[in-house]
Amino acid sequence: MKGRIFTLIIFLSFTMLCLNTCKKTGPCDDGVKGSFKNLTGLDGCGWVIVLEDNNQVIEPSNLNDFMIVPSEDKKIWVKYERAPLASICMVGEVVIINCISDR
Repeated sequence: MKGRIFTLIIFLSFTMLCLNTCKKTGPCDDGVKGSFKNLTGLDGCGWVIVLEDNNQVIEPSNLNDFMIVPSEDKKIWVKYERAPLASICMVGEVVIINCISDR
């Protein structure tokens, strides 16, 4: 009996994890077009996003929350909001991503 309950708990936990993750993988229809740029060679930097319309650089603070694999010059669509955070990298504005998609 304990084994069945444990299996049920694991199954429900995995299902909830998948449901929460799946929300972050769909298309970002009304997002801004941009591309990834790898700045990990600079102190305090990592992956940034260069927006296509005005070449503005944004520094995502929560990129790891999404199921997207960054690669150099990969085209994406992104919705974001300003984050009340200071940047160590200092190449762009720090943002919180609400939606990101490569479709």
